[in-house]
Amino acid sequence: MIYTNSKYIYPPRPEKCFPRSGMDVFDNGIYMAQPKFNGKCTEPYFGLDLWSVYNRKREITEFKITKDELTSVIKNDGQNMIVGEYMNTSKKDEFGKVFNNKFVIFDIIVHNTEHLIGSTFQERMDLLLYLTKDKIIDENDYSYKLTDNIYLTKTFYNGFGELWDNFVKVDMLEGLVLKRKDAQLEPGTTEKNNTRSMCKCRKSTKNYTY
Repeated sequence: MIYTNSKYIYPPRPEKCFPRSGMDVFDNGIYMAQPKFNGKCTEPYFGLDLWSVYNRKREITEFKITKDELTSVIKNDGQNMIVGEYMNTSKKDEFGKVFNNKFVIFDIIVHNTEHLIGSTFQERMDLLLYLTKDKIIDENDYSYKLTDNIYLTKTFYNGFGELWDNFVKVDMLEGLVLKRKDAQLEPGTTEKNNTRSMCKCRKSTKNYTY
């Protein structure tokens, strides 16, 4: 479907939560896992004459990454929308260093003016890896560095329990988001977009039990 630059798209969002003890149920070849970064879900719309940045509540949000830096990573000839976590909460990486004003990409919704409705999570992860392959630096166990300020989350297909145990030791990682690999992208016309094909397991905090 052709994307028009007047259209806001709600990003896929996990709502269902489950405890660490239930992790093995999803480690079955049907799901893939991505680390859940503790930032703000953010959607840059960019390309040609398009440049705007929203959060998942359809509000314009703070974003210190430039359009030029994004287009240097996502090669394109049209309009695009990607989804990621904008890290501005002063959380720390595995070395105890504050990881602020960085953008960690975890999905692509529009590419070259095509709204990728019907594409699967797996197909979109493959597309992101293809588009960024010339930029990738294997930075750490949970993300690829693309530029000084832009990263791409890694995707995993088994061993979810061990991954979760390791990732939650890092201050800026909340846990895992599990996504059904073959789940197709919905139109994104409501906030409950693709909620049935995703779930999350995060470490306990004063605000969340898991």
